[in-house]
Parts: sequence; structure tokens; C-alpha cells
Amino acid sequence: MGRSKQPAWKLTSLGRTLTYHLHEYDVQVRTDQIYQALDSLEICSDDAVLDVGCSDGQTLLATARYSSGLIMGVDADLEALRLAPVFKAMHSPGKKLPPWVAQGSAYRLPFSNYQFDRVICQVTLQYLYAKRVLAEMHLVMQYGGRAYLRVTSLMGGLRRIPNTTSHLRAK
Repeated sequence: MGRSKQPAWKLTSLGRTLTYHLHEYDVQVRTDQIYQALDSLEICSDDAVLDVGCSDGQTLLATARYSSGLIMGVDADLEALRLAPVFKAMHSPGKKLPPWVAQGSAYRLPFSNYQFDRVICQVTLQYLYAKRVLAEMHLVMQYGGRAYLRVTSLMGGLRRIPNTTSHLRAK
């Protein structure tokens, strides 16, 4: 049997980035996966919501269905953040919707204490020192706030935190 031919072209770095983010957009916004997660947060119509590790803002776009309050995302990846307006335009052409995104570190969130009612962190937490990031999230969350955390592997010190949910639910 002969070898299968490799294409004569290769994706550029930007092409690979767009391919990845288009796939994530499809998973986040065009399927019910994100809406099930957001339903569990019981977001009220005027809640302030923060997405830590927001990437290009897919979750923020979905969050706009739930709240007309402040919806913010923060990510260290400037390349991903630059795609946020593209996905915003794809999702709701002509409408004024989030994402409002900022470049920043999950270790030092660029927001005031007690600014958010809900905090979302999907996948990002597993790549960071979780205890420190959870403490930052707790600082920016209002009393009585709720967080949705999703990890796909135990890295970044998560094994040392016995009950992550109790650390984040503000009392």
C-alpha cells in the first residue's frame, strides 16, 4: 500500500489559533454544554459575572442570555483576547453585547474586591496554582456569590484542596 499524501500546505500560527478557537466556539455556544453550566450558577438578570481564563469570550457571549449586568472576562493570552470581537460579531451581528475582556493574570485579578456575583473558570484552573487563583476569585466575589469551576485533570495543586466549592462560596 502506498503512503497517504500530506497536503502541500500547512496552517500558519494564526490559522491554528483560529481553528482551535472556532472549535471551542462551536462547543461553548452552539451546544448546550455551557448553558447547563450557567443554569447551575442561577445567574440573576442584573448579576455581575466574571470569567477567569475567558480566552476569546465564548462563555461571556452565552452569559449575556442570563444577565444584562456587568459581564467581564480576563485572560493572559492577548492573541485569544483579540479574537473576542470576531466571535462577538459572529454570535450577534449588529447587537451591543459583551464580551468585555481584559488582559490580566488569574493570580492578580484586575478588579475591585466584591465586584462580581458569579465567577466562572473553565479548564484554566488546572494549569495554575489553584489555591492562589481560588483566593483571588474569592476576593472579587460578593458575599453570597457562586462560582462554577471546571477542570479536566488534577494539576496545579488541586489535590491539596479538599473541598474547592466550600472555599469559593462566599458567606
